[in-house]
Amino acid sequence: MFAVAAEAPPPSPSLARPTLAAARALTYLCLASMWAGCAGLAAVPAAARARGADAPVVQALVVGAVRAVVFASLLAVVVFLLFVRAAMCDPDVLVRAISWLLPTNTNRVSVATMLRDPAILGAMTSLPLILLVFVGDRVVKAKGPQSVRIGTLITDVGVWSSMAVACFVILPNLALKLWRTKQGGDAALGSIV
Repeated sequence: MFAVAAEAPPPSPSLARPTLAAARALTYLCLASMWAGCAGLAAVPAAARARGADAPVVQALVVGAVRAVVFASLLAVVVFLLFVRAAMCDPDVLVRAISWLLPTNTNRVSVATMLRDPAILGAMTSLPLILLVFVGDRVVKAKGPQSVRIGTLITDVGVWSSMAVACFVILPNLALKLWRTKQGGDAALGSIV
């Protein structure tokens, strides 16, 4: 009288491996795109000083940098979706990721160890440098004979230095961390970074 529907077999854990490999490859592409965007943004003040703010070179740099950052943001969403797909194919991927994100008390990393990480140090260094951009903008708006030149210089130093830290400290360090977890083989397959 009642027909019992056969349940579909659970997804194979082997399906998670190609998905994780694709997520890892797209993460490298995301980091490279962010690097290109940061390098382009760092070049904008130099090009604006050399050619003027309305020069086609400056406009091309701004558009290219913004497109690279937007592309990296879209890739980050795709990587997240691929990770969710891998977790649905193999529940152990999710368990390993959660255990990596929330270590037990025996594996807990001390705050001092975490603060020695070059990516964290770079991010903490970038914050005051980005603050220079806002300070320079406030100086430009101040009334005074040299306020525009001084404010522009402060802004340029903030942009150059924060983008240099991103390009040469933060992003390469994240790529290196991702590469090192890949060296771990099966144990590192479920790790995010």
